[in-house]
Amino acid sequence: MLCLGETLNVSEASGSGSRDVVRAMMDDFRVVRSNIMPETNAEEALPTIGRAFESLSQAYGGAASAADAISVDEEEVRRQFQGHNGLGSVYGELLPTSAAALMEFALRHNPNIVWDGEVHHRYEVKDGNTERRPSFLDLGMGFGKISVLAALLGFDSGGYELARPRIRAACRALGRLGGGSGESSLVEQRTGGGEGAGPSWLKQHRAEHFSVPTQSCALGARNDRGQVSFFEGSFTHEKVSLEDTDVVFTDSVLWDGSTMRALGEKASRMKPGSIIVSYKPFPGDSFDNLQSLTLPTSWSGGQGVNFFVQQVAAKEAKNLRRAARERRRERIAG
Repeated sequence: MLCLGETLNVSEASGSGSRDVVRAMMDDFRVVRSNIMPETNAEEALPTIGRAFESLSQAYGGAASAADAISVDEEEVRRQFQGHNGLGSVYGELLPTSAAALMEFALRHNPNIVWDGEVHHRYEVKDGNTERRPSFLDLGMGFGKISVLAALLGFDSGGYELARPRIRAACRALGRLGGGSGESSLVEQRTGGGEGAGPSWLKQHRAEHFSVPTQSCALGARNDRGQVSFFEGSFTHEKVSLEDTDVVFTDSVLWDGSTMRALGEKASRMKPGSIIVSYKPFPGDSFDNLQSLTLPTSWSGGQGVNFFVQQVAAKEAKNLRRAARERRRERIAG
């Protein structure tokens, strides 16, 4: 287990290059989190962060921090997105070190997530008489790095993506993550229509027929990581629900107004206290604005980009806001 104050311990088989990569990720993570949580200690919230970075780096061939290191058929992407103003050919991602910082922030600010230090020694959410891992979704996941990192940090995670070549690359990385411990049989490649295995909170995300998002691949949970599931399709589809998701991230730089409204409507039914991190804020009366996080991205040249952090409000607060809005409308109309 690697904490921020410990010496990095990477297996000899990983080589000095891997150790250097993970050390660099740790250094970058320290800088990012110190800017947004200066009075806190990361090892309290993310005790396995070094191991998670090491596993992520190995899954992505030592290039987890480089958005342009994975080669895909961009012509196939362009053909797939014909008629969508070239949207699919534009790609950028949140750096893994930034993603780790936002996950730490979410763990600290979501009151539904608690640390079980006695039995499972992991983060949990209590649903009635049962305990489950907290859940994380990346909407527009690209190569899936953030969802994989979330699983390595203890979430049951999932991701949605439209660009098929990127999903295939993400599934290959998931296969390397599972294959490193003899678990490659747990990765299920799919061409559409299949459900596949998954935790209870992901059941509502599975395909019911071919037109809804379909599971492309999945990797089961172990004691030291959560479940990961990748889906091909649009997260705005009516069959996709966010209700039982504890943390949602979306790099919404290019999302239009209708997409943001659809996300706001879906997220309004999430459990109060759940956390949303998005480049553009989700619209509606159902969210409290916590603050913005300054996070480096692949397109900002190492500089920080502001992402909004919102928290799903309690039902009473939502009702009060709706009532106030209606009174404003009545005054304007009168």
